[in-house]
Amino acid sequence: MEVGVVKAVADPGYKRAPGKVIPQTYKAFFVEYGTEPHSVAKGARKDTGKLQDKPPHHPGTSAQPFIRIPYYDAEAEFSDRFAEALDEFLKDI
Repeated sequence: MEVGVVKAVADPGYKRAPGKVIPQTYKAFFVEYGTEPHSVAKGARKDTGKLQDKPPHHPGTSAQPFIRIPYYDAEAEFSDRFAEALDEFLKDI
């Protein structure tokens, strides 16, 4: 993963271009799941297919999961700790 991508995900004030701030949750989704090839022409829309045949084209990106993998690795431990904490809390009631 490139340092600029990590910076863009971690820092809400990171600027992609002068005057344009990348919405962080939006950016993180595309890093996490990747993108398909698409047109980056002015006015092009992937969801409607508008101008998708017009160049220039972006080749897409592969998924670089940085949220799901650590979450899945720690999911069982989290569940166990949560259950223990809940048991302790309920004993005090």
